[in-house]
Amino acid sequence: MKITTLLTKVKNLRNKEQNLKKAEKILENFLKKSSSEKEKLLATKTLSGICLDLGKIKKSEKYFKKGLKLAKKLKEKLILADLLTKYSYFVNKFHKRGDLEGLKYIEEILKICEKFPKNESFLKVKISALAVKGNILYDKEKFQESLKFYQEGLKLCRKIGVLEKEITLLGDIANIYISKRFRNFKKAEKILKETLLKATLHYKHSLPALLNRMGNLKVLENKLDEAQMWAELSLIVSKEGKWKREEAEALELLGKIFKEKNNFEKAKTYFKKALKIYKKLQYHSRIKKLEQENKKLK
Repeated sequence: MKITTLLTKVKNLRNKEQNLKKAEKILENFLKKSSSEKEKLLATKTLSGICLDLGKIKKSEKYFKKGLKLAKKLKEKLILADLLTKYSYFVNKFHKRGDLEGLKYIEEILKICEKFPKNESFLKVKISALAVKGNILYDKEKFQESLKFYQEGLKLCRKIGVLEKEITLLGDIANIYISKRFRNFKKAEKILKETLLKATLHYKHSLPALLNRMGNLKVLENKLDEAQMWAELSLIVSKEGKWKREEAEALELLGKIFKEKNNFEKAKTYFKKALKIYKKLQYHSRIKKLEQENKKLK
């Protein structure tokens, strides 16, 4: 089977059928048989993302590193930039002090993309890199800087027409307006409702995060029953999509909501479920915060 046909099959398994384990097995069997380094690179690149979605963090990192090594060897600059972008996100979430490591990679990516200012493929990678840089800065609570990179990415999205990234960036921007420093609930809700419709039609994987953001917004407005509704929807969508990180985030939000409702037993139950998934994913930043949250409830 040609690599293009194989990757199309894997994409359908991943996005439509949600059969990630089958997709993983197909690609790993292909890697054993293929003698082409370019084909191995494309399969490895896809595998790094599938293993991440499956919560196989060590395996995902193994494929990231293998893919980066191959991309450099073959001088595949576009694939290298794309892989580095995804790896920047990975290290920020799963490495200790991964923020500094991630930002270093982002600068490398932007330098590569600057050499191809009119190439749409490189511009798409640049959008992703700007979004990841915004995410890293957001996690460091540098909200003004984060917003700047989100808006730069959004402007470029609309210029070349990249709807999936536009949806993701709009959700990220809404999150800025939910944060303490920017707090503009009406603006955040307007952005989220418009983006939810786009996500339902065009990019379902972004739905759990958007639903969670609506839930967090309603917690801040002290509309706890409505917040619970959004969190439960996020949990349902996450489970159907088999997206473990998103499932943990929905569980964490439910814990937060029940804590606000003074139902501490139920809050602890949800926090423990979320923590179990985060530990399996080795999601260091969330593990520490949630462990502290659990201690407060004892």
